[in-house]
Amino acid sequence: MKKNLIILFGAIFILFLGFLFLFATDKSTPQGREASALKTFPDARSCIESQSETPNTDELMRMNWSQIKNNAQAKTCMYHILTALGDVDYATPWLEAQGFTSGNTFTSSNPYIGIDDSLNVHANWDVSENGFRWPETGIKRHILALPIFWPPYGIHIATSWSSDGKELLYVEINENRL
Repeated sequence: MKKNLIILFGAIFILFLGFLFLFATDKSTPQGREASALKTFPDARSCIESQSETPNTDELMRMNWSQIKNNAQAKTCMYHILTALGDVDYATPWLEAQGFTSGNTFTSSNPYIGIDDSLNVHANWDVSENGFRWPETGIKRHILALPIFWPPYGIHIATSWSSDGKELLYVEINENRL
């Protein structure tokens, strides 16, 4: 009897893990999501509210968040817009214009200097206070937001620039969890 109960619970646990594997993971690879994001958002103009041919600095400061559906799209648009702004000096003002907070460390005026002399500017979004900045569609977000999976309390944005601050090297988005 006890052995049958153990087998039953083991089978239920395996089915639960199978459910998580099938429904809580994205079917595409990270590279596939980023390639799809590049097709949807080929340039900075496709990411902002204004649709002028040559957006000015003020127009680039207003990203159209309503069309962003996931981390790959957010990262792609951030990269395009920050590249169009063209200088590390715009990183903190742009991130703060989007509602992110940067505090006093790792800002445009005080970047973290990496081992490779890259200039790194960071910012955060408080999910517990403001909700998600973009919805991250699909069942994955809903399952991972359940308390048993330690939902994120914040989103961290890291930008890395060339040593002269003129070329954006990458944008990274991480979810902070306990």
